[in-house]
Amino acid sequence: MAEIKIEKKTTVWPWVLAGIVIIALLLLYFFYFKKGNDNPVVMKESPDQVSSNTAQAILAYTNYADSDTTSMGLDHEFTHTALIKLADATQYLADKTGTGEKADIDKAREYADKITIDPNVTTHADNIKKAAGLLSGVLSNIQKASYPDLSSEAEEVASSSEAIDVDELTLDQKTKVRAYFNNASMLLKKMN
Repeated sequence: MAEIKIEKKTTVWPWVLAGIVIIALLLLYFFYFKKGNDNPVVMKESPDQVSSNTAQAILAYTNYADSDTTSMGLDHEFTHTALIKLADATQYLADKTGTGEKADIDKAREYADKITIDPNVTTHADNIKKAAGLLSGVLSNIQKASYPDLSSEAEEVASSSEAIDVDELTLDQKTKVRAYFNNASMLLKKMN
């Protein structure tokens, strides 16, 4: 008698189900964890990364502030960019030294953003002075905590921010605003 081989049929459903689960997990990963700023997982930077980011932020600011090719104009783009880059460098330096003060730095960024909204508003000097004062205060605290030998440089930054006159149009006091940025640049170079 001939033998009839009966092969047991394999079911595909477990494999299909496993594939669906894997696809669902991948989608969850890409939509939940890879959304950028909405990422609920906060990665701490290593001390080497903080130091490297600090150096890059300081260099970005000092190169921009020391550049003679960009002039201050009615759009206040130079001043806005310089304040934002200074805020970034100050934030990284505050993180590196552990002095914090993120709220003041964020408030300085808000004042910096206000100067680009309407070029014809006459309150730009007021917003620039507020941002400069906040950043000068944070830099002064960093200096006191970690760089005690740079007190005269920190005082120069503070006095140049105070020299900005809120009753004078910003374009009429370009020298004062540039002096503030230059003094901050000199201080940051020594802190780097």
